[in-house]
Amino acid sequence: VSAGERAVTIRKPLGLVLEEANDGMVFIAEINQQGNAAAIGDGQINVGDVVVACSATFGDEVWSTRGIGLERVLKSIAVRSGDFVTLVLETPSELADRKAAAAAGAAQRRVDARDKFGEREVLDPTSWASSAPKQYDDQYSAQETDIDSALKEKLKQEVVAPYKQNWILWASIGVGFLVIASVLILGS
Repeated sequence: VSAGERAVTIRKPLGLVLEEANDGMVFIAEINQQGNAAAIGDGQINVGDVVVACSATFGDEVWSTRGIGLERVLKSIAVRSGDFVTLVLETPSELADRKAAAAAGAAQRRVDARDKFGEREVLDPTSWASSAPKQYDDQYSAQETDIDSALKEKLKQEVVAPYKQNWILWASIGVGFLVIASVLILGS
């Protein structure tokens, strides 16, 4: 359980109505006031809380339920051995903050990678022509060495080689059909 998350252990049946959001996250839609979840009290379980982890089938481990959908979360609860299930909950605002932090981290990693390796370049596998944006042409117009051209030629041959060898296959199939046809004709 990390910062901003709460682990609650509830006796089965839980007394919760769970729903699935568009992103596959499962949240608490309703708490039955006579159910086991309501008996915990102290505001530990609230409508709108997002279920981010659930008890494993047995033991003390909890497994992430982020984005797996309502059906799998309900199945995890149902197959849990014993009378108690541990749910790890987050408020929607905590979840949104975590998603925003993850998106910012990913954006920063992309910027760092571009600073380190330059803009991405995609090569056409048959012609080895660059599809780099025109604004970066000067960046990608490095002098080609003999090793580069030899490597490109070898890779081009490896890409084309299987297609050149197909004529053997088709010729073998044709000969096979001719043999079968002649056996059938001569045999009758």
